[in-house]
Amino acid sequence: MMATRRQILDEARAWLGTPFHHQGRVRGVGVDCIGLIVGVARGLGMAVADRTDYARLPDGHGLAAALDDQMRRLAQTEPGPGDVLLLRIRHQPQHVGILGEGGTLIHAHAGAGRVVETPLAGWWGRRVLAVYRFPKVED
Repeated sequence: MMATRRQILDEARAWLGTPFHHQGRVRGVGVDCIGLIVGVARGLGMAVADRTDYARLPDGHGLAAALDDQMRRLAQTEPGPGDVLLLRIRHQPQHVGILGEGGTLIHAHAGAGRVVETPLAGWWGRRVLAVYRFPKVED
């Protein structure tokens, strides 16, 4: 199934306010950052492999490898709305979110206790390590 950037963003925003829950996968009940990406993909009918055998701070190399296996990595200069960003926390790639229009980040943030849409500028913007695109995305 093909998805548009608009569909990705609409699906991601449908998760806004969902409480943060480590290894959660249920919209409105609980989700973590990885679960948000999995939930958005599944909500759009994309087949996606999922695992929940990771620690609260996931192994960064394993997270990057899983993204490399399931998505197309882009140059960091190419991101567009609906793309997935891999972010560094504590010097490791340990967080993911979806790029919104106008430079926002839609993500399940433990500190906020829920899925939020925050500005990517500043602290978050300095932590982007890689950009990925969901498979079969149309502009």
